Amino acid sequence: MHLKTLTYLESKVVYGVNSRYEIPRAIERLKPYKICVITDRNISRIYHSYIDWLNQELNIEDTIVLEPGEKTKNIDTAIFTWKRLFENGLTRKSILIGIGGGVILDLTGFVASTYMRGIDYISIPTTLLSQADSSLGGKTGIDFIIKNGIGTFHLPRYTFIDPEFLKTLPKEEIKNGFAEIIKHSIIRGGEFYSIIRENNLESITNKKELFDKMLELSIKTKIEVINDDLHEKGLRKILNLGHTFGHAIEKASGYRIPHGYAVSIGLAIESRISREILSFNKDGEIIDILHSYGLPTDHNYDLQEILNEIKRDKKNWHGKIVMTLIESIGCCKPVEMDESTVLNILRKV
Repeated sequence: MHLKTLTYLESKVVYGVNSRYEIPRAIERLKPYKICVITDRNISRIYHSYIDWLNQELNIEDTIVLEPGEKTKNIDTAIFTWKRLFENGLTRKSILIGIGGGVILDLTGFVASTYMRGIDYISIPTTLLSQADSSLGGKTGIDFIIKNGIGTFHLPRYTFIDPEFLKTLPKEEIKNGFAEIIKHSIIRGGEFYSIIRENNLESITNKKELFDKMLELSIKTKIEVINDDLHEKGLRKILNLGHTFGHAIEKASGYRIPHGYAVSIGLAIESRISREILSFNKDGEIIDILHSYGLPTDHNYDLQEILNEIKRDKKNWHGKIVMTLIESIGCCKPVEMDESTVLNILRKV
């Protein structure tokens, strides 16, 4: 996989094997005053040699190592990180480098967007979920009352997507990432959806060229949408497919259910709702696809508890629940519904 570069708005995505080693060239262009790395304990342990290399090449001022997991993504961690940046003398001309999955990159982006009213940052996603989805688009945030309840839109200057990181991921994390990839294939349709539908977890991960193509299509799908709508005023809302229920299920589980697994359940539920609201006729096919990638499609949480979480969703407005639904493969749209309608459909499906 040769290195490729895609540009969206003022952000660049460099992807391909060993793309992570291109960072010194990017830093040379940006000419920052002091650099800080933010990562978690797992990444620090597994990739300590890479972090040591970065330190030697870039003269890193500080490396902040946080606990892994969603519970780290909170205001206390942000305060701790801001303090470290001030203690190390970082200025508006400094830069942060986030190395990790969605939690670390969301937090790094949020800290970068708020420290001294905004500094640059670079993202190095290390999980399939973050490479295919969450590292792209500049959504940053911390969990407060709801998932990502406080956050900003702040694009990284560079995102380096290196598939070599995926070799150290457990199988469960690969499955976790496929939920977002399947979501993107439903949104894009065409060849992308066909690749996903005609394969399964084993076949697609055992064919390097096919896997690389799928990852590239997932990246392209997301950044094409973001190019048209960074701040989620219109088109970008389609990227929330599966997330209305997904986020509610994550919260109901106390974040014990990983994000991708929750999104998979959300995709199954929202495809069934799409049948009821928009006469979508491939909900069964989508559920079969999710199963073929080892993903869950059902939950055992109380419907009213889930609905209470959905009512606090960031996408809602004017007292209506706003949910992205599927008209057909390759065509999704946000739909407004009142609480009673959602509850009645849920009981039915």
